[in-house]
Amino acid sequence: MTDLLLLGAGFFATGGESPPEAGVPRPARVSAPMTGPEHYGDAGDDQGIRAPSVKGARMTSARPLPSGAQSGAADTSHEALRVFVLAGSSRADSLNSRLAELVTGLVDRSEAVADLAHIRDFAVPPYDGDAEAAHGPPEGATALRDRVRQAHAFVIASPEYNASVPGTVKNAIDWVSRFRPQPFKDKQTLLVSASPSMVGGNRGLWALRVPLEHLGARVYPDMFSLARAHQAFAPDGSLLEAGLHERLTATVKAFLELVEADTRYPCLRHRWYEFLGDQTNAPVTLRAED
Repeated sequence: MTDLLLLGAGFFATGGESPPEAGVPRPARVSAPMTGPEHYGDAGDDQGIRAPSVKGARMTSARPLPSGAQSGAADTSHEALRVFVLAGSSRADSLNSRLAELVTGLVDRSEAVADLAHIRDFAVPPYDGDAEAAHGPPEGATALRDRVRQAHAFVIASPEYNASVPGTVKNAIDWVSRFRPQPFKDKQTLLVSASPSMVGGNRGLWALRVPLEHLGARVYPDMFSLARAHQAFAPDGSLLEAGLHERLTATVKAFLELVEADTRYPCLRHRWYEFLGDQTNAPVTLRAED
């Protein structure tokens, strides 16, 4: 099996027992299970230890192993994968809602089941620690928590506001982060965006990765950003440009393959690292998680 480590912005792969290239050190392996800190949200002032923000990729093959390939590896359950797709715009006919609907169709055409919702379905007030202490979380936050928790994977189509994440989306994440157990932890997550701009909302997705990764979500490395989105959709909801449609289809397909491997094959292991110099054998860091 190939070990993949996501360090900084790139993948480094080490396979089997093959020697490393001369002068290139092999990434360190975790020799014994280590327990990482619990993930806590930062919405309130009384939080615990913060979770690392940069994670290692799961060690996995490109496709799920056949049943029985490894002893105890395969999950014999035939339950369909459930994917929660959230449109992060409050507008009734927003470009990101249309992109979310397109992703929903791609998921449904696979062997997974999509659950589509819009951020306006989960109305919450601005986060207030005093209000939370007095009244508990609002109904919208509880409903959003339940939808995330019930799914095997999470896709969010988020607009970009002033080169960052929309306040409504961030506020919803802040509220949901207050629940225990915290539902974003270890959730395989795909980020997509649509915008009339030339960058397609991509800067907003980079900003959105920060709170989600901090909360322990396994945010998929590839993101899809649709530029000039106001001119990109065909009447049937597909993308007019065949190359873009193929790229989105391939991205969703690859993401679902990872979700299936992660869900059905418990022999797979995952590790994350907070920074490039982190040492897996350093007891004072405990930043590697098995």
